[in-house]
Amino acid sequence: MDLIIHGPGEGSKVALAGDLYRVLADGTGTGGRLFVCHATIPPGGGPPPHIHHRENEAFYVLRGELTFYVVDENRAVKGQAGAFVHLPQGRPHRFANETSETAEALIWTTPSGFGDMLMAAGTPSEVALPPDPQEIDRLLQLAPSFGIEMLPPG
Repeated sequence: MDLIIHGPGEGSKVALAGDLYRVLADGTGTGGRLFVCHATIPPGGGPPPHIHHRENEAFYVLRGELTFYVVDENRAVKGQAGAFVHLPQGRPHRFANETSETAEALIWTTPSGFGDMLMAAGTPSEVALPPDPQEIDRLLQLAPSFGIEMLPPG
């Protein structure tokens, strides 16, 4: 494993599904054990419902508010700055920014496979980009090979 140090704003950046992710630690530097990113989620942003079949996923809300939907419990939990949410492997979920302000969160998964999917499906960018049909098709095609099951919106 490598020593990983990023200064403010450093790290690879990728836009996916309307959000921007800045990679802080990936599988290459952590021996596949950990992925960490800083997510910027604009109003209306957040991924569709999905299941990580290989990873645990956790969130720490840094700024703004995110709503976390635990699909199999039909439950919504609002997380404001300072909130922590852990979703164990296999839990259907999604998160959304349902406010008029941009939200930011740290997201980490163990092991690191989600980060590989993020980098393969996303578009290198310095800013969040609106999702486009080609990006969504790429995400839907790649996700299963990374153990991520995309669910119908709902």
